[in-house]
Amino acid sequence: MKRVYRVAGSLQVGIALLVLLTLSSLVGVIIPQGLDSQLYLNQWGTAGGGLLLRAGLDHLFSTHWYNLLLALFSFNVLFCTINRLRATAVAVTRSRFLAFDQINGLPLHAELVGKGTPENVAEKTTRFIRKRYFSAAMEQGADAIRIDARRGRLREVGSALLHFSLLPLLIGGLIGKIAGFSYPQQLGTGESAPVQERPFFVRCDFFELERNEDGAIKDYKSGLTLLDSAGDTLVSKVIEVNHPLVYKGIKFYQSSYRTDPHHIDNITLVVTGPLIGAIGRKVVLHPGVGETVKGTGLVVNADRFMPDFLFDMKTKQAQNRSHLHNNPALFVTILQGQDTLFARWVFQKFGAMHHTEEVYGASFLSYDTQQGTGLLIKENPGGASIWFGIIGMSIGVLLVFWVPRRRCWATVRRSAAGADAAVLTIGCTESRDDPDSATRFNALTCRLSAIINN
Repeated sequence: MKRVYRVAGSLQVGIALLVLLTLSSLVGVIIPQGLDSQLYLNQWGTAGGGLLLRAGLDHLFSTHWYNLLLALFSFNVLFCTINRLRATAVAVTRSRFLAFDQINGLPLHAELVGKGTPENVAEKTTRFIRKRYFSAAMEQGADAIRIDARRGRLREVGSALLHFSLLPLLIGGLIGKIAGFSYPQQLGTGESAPVQERPFFVRCDFFELERNEDGAIKDYKSGLTLLDSAGDTLVSKVIEVNHPLVYKGIKFYQSSYRTDPHHIDNITLVVTGPLIGAIGRKVVLHPGVGETVKGTGLVVNADRFMPDFLFDMKTKQAQNRSHLHNNPALFVTILQGQDTLFARWVFQKFGAMHHTEEVYGASFLSYDTQQGTGLLIKENPGGASIWFGIIGMSIGVLLVFWVPRRRCWATVRRSAAGADAAVLTIGCTESRDDPDSATRFNALTCRLSAIINN
């Protein structure tokens, strides 16, 4: 059992798991997630697409094997943190005394002679060190009195906090993954959609784009209303970037905007015919609203729009190929009373397509697109745990990098020169490479020499 614990909590295993998670996540970023399976087969081929689907790479972040990697890495972090906390507790609380020959092996060391007994010199040395914000402990040995002094224990606490803060980060991430959700939602003005796994709806009341004088987009905002299943208003708010609507822990962010592919406005046509004239007449109308051509009694109507028109030869039906405005087409009718004089699809980019000898005709000149809002709807029950981990990690980093750690060891032995003299051997180490450390150590020993000879 101990061997399994050592392996599960080893740094090597943690690094290996982290590499696997990183590579797997990179694959999930490169390969689009959540698309129709046929799209993967078309792009990657039958063999490659089939292998991709069997491995779950189309929904990688929710596969069992990816979650298993996360769980193993979480346990590794937990065991490493326990080991680190145990080592930190020992390092902070337990004193470690060095013999004088070990002290002489330190980069910064000195040997001083003081007046009085070893006990008296050791007491003066301890008081002097403590006044400089060191904590000090003494031990009476068989041949000498040994001293262990240190400053900057908060650095050790910061290191432990840095490791410990990984746990709430992982826990918060797992809670959010299991119990939370995050997905985009696009809505046009007046459209509504159910909120995932909740008994209410979100409706877009309006969407506005604000532009600078040069035409660049300055800001965009949406008016949102949440409705219960009966259609009653729960809450309304105008949201914009970094100012979301929050309701029962669910946040509705203004994340983007889009051109509504199926809704257009201000359609401009040119209609021709015997009652209109050979040159034709320009008509501006709205979808589904008939416009009368002055002086003719003719009514022009446009009630169907497709941004990317395609005629299916098998079904003999018109259909839309995509949301992109690659081949805009509009179904136009020209009426005279109850009589239909013209009824056909007209194309903006290919005005002469399907030209016939009909008496009346229409040319599709231009149209305005309607803008819609792009929302990010998100709930993360583990958010508090994640913030706790971020704050703890930030404090730990500050303590590790900004709190210097210094440690001094000393031994006091009776001098061979006489009973009223003692030899003090002192050495210091620092956690940072500081060019002034030698100067600082020399100043400390000069001051200490004066104290023990007073």
